[in-house]
Amino acid sequence: QVAVALGDYAEARQFLEESLQTAGAAEIRHLHVHALGNLSELNLAAEDYQAAKQDAQQALALAREIEEQFSIAAQLSHLGAVEMMLSEYATAENCFQEALDIAIGLGNRWEQASCLNRLGEVMWNLDRPHESQRYFQQALSTARDIGAASIALNSLQGLANHQADRGDTQRSLELAYFILHH
Repeated sequence: QVAVALGDYAEARQFLEESLQTAGAAEIRHLHVHALGNLSELNLAAEDYQAAKQDAQQALALAREIEEQFSIAAQLSHLGAVEMMLSEYATAENCFQEALDIAIGLGNRWEQASCLNRLGEVMWNLDRPHESQRYFQQALSTARDIGAASIALNSLQGLANHQADRGDTQRSLELAYFILHH
């Protein structure tokens, strides 16, 4: 993660490929899922969306195979993010909805709030503003309940976009000002 943050994708890829080999050789499948997911995130950051999608699909398939619900939800969320970058919004919606259902079942409120935000983004891109706004409001409420400031700020950003789209520039600016100062 440090190598990615520093923009050294080649070094990060080398570490992740070594991690994949180690997890595969040791037959530690949950670590293999994690390494594939991280490799997908690296490819997403490097804007290699097809490779990101392939790695995310492999990670999801393996997570389903070992029936690890937390990992399934995480990989679905990641695959949904990749699908959004590919403008495959209907597929992204399905991924985020399934991840949301799993997160609710697990009681994972952080993942739940994150999925609600992502569904808000998807609905926005599908030109379904009322659904988008509802998802952002649900995400904001959940994020506030659990003290997830970063998710709450993303929700507020989505809601600010709605206000601007409706012509309420004053409310949009108020939300934008709040986001910038928190």
